Amino acid sequence: MRAKIYLNARFAGQKVTGVGRFAEEISARLLPLIARDVRFEALVMAPGSPLSLQASVLWEQFVLPFRSRGGFLVNLANTGPLALRRQLVVVCDASVFAVPENYSVLFRAWYHVALNVLLRRAERIVTISQFSRAELARHCGVPESRIDVIPCGCDHVDTVTADDSFPARAGLARGRYVLAVGTPSGAKNLAVLGEAMARLRDNGLQLALAGNLEPSVFRKPGSELPAVARALGYVSDPELKALYEQALCLVFPSRYEGFGLPPLEAMRCGCPVVASDAASLPEVCGDAALFAGPDDSERIARHIGDLAGSEALREGLRARGRACAERYTWGAAAGRLFEIIAATAAPAS
Repeated sequence: MRAKIYLNARFAGQKVTGVGRFAEEISARLLPLIARDVRFEALVMAPGSPLSLQASVLWEQFVLPFRSRGGFLVNLANTGPLALRRQLVVVCDASVFAVPENYSVLFRAWYHVALNVLLRRAERIVTISQFSRAELARHCGVPESRIDVIPCGCDHVDTVTADDSFPARAGLARGRYVLAVGTPSGAKNLAVLGEAMARLRDNGLQLALAGNLEPSVFRKPGSELPAVARALGYVSDPELKALYEQALCLVFPSRYEGFGLPPLEAMRCGCPVVASDAASLPEVCGDAALFAGPDDSERIARHIGDLAGSEALREGLRARGRACAERYTWGAAAGRLFEIIAATAAPAS
């Protein structure tokens, strides 16, 4: 019997974030691995369908099970149809359980139900770090042995041509700015950068903030957005690559991450990294970053100052960072996922 594999492509066309990056990069590499005698089809919402969260959830829960009937469904972006058993679900983290204050009540309620059901019903579960595997097992009561780990890649940056003039257009001098990449989520902890930069006010360094950020993040007394900051908003991949390549360092003070892709992207681009010692970041970054507690603005500032004053330290981190980043490729991730799919999706003889 010919195997049928369907891809839940609900993520298609959405703005690329960490979860979307995983889904896009993996799906692009899966197709060449699928054998010719296997039917493989990406299932998307009909053209012209509403793009609201509610509409896409309804499509996933009620239309997708019908369209994928008789086959094995692959879900790469945290959710899938609750009614199906013949499916694989990639769940990137347990943040909705661990840091619920970062989500709306409705979002929280839905994901609590969805993840608890999916992790019990799905034939295969995949996550992206050992940390996330332990967290999902703890919060959802699923044995760790049921959860496979496939780390993200970071070599997508190799295919991007940097927009080298972008930092200068944004008022940033090469090697004289600290880069932060993130969202307004409290778990990203970007407010601590206001405190850290205040300690470095005499160093002449700027702070560049890339991502969908809001000034309200920096309204806590003592963590105000410093005058040297440039809030760049959402940036394109070519702009982001240029920011990585020309920054003094990336600072990633997150309290909670399922993986932590920006530090690896930075390392791949030769940018030194200062990261928090929380969640998955020590696992992912190894010895290739300088670590500080997520609330330790003094140590974060000290690391930044040390990097500003020592070319040897910067070069050492660049070398270790590139070596670390080489271990994370999308080809390897897709290959491992394909092995799991092939072992699970084969039709009964």
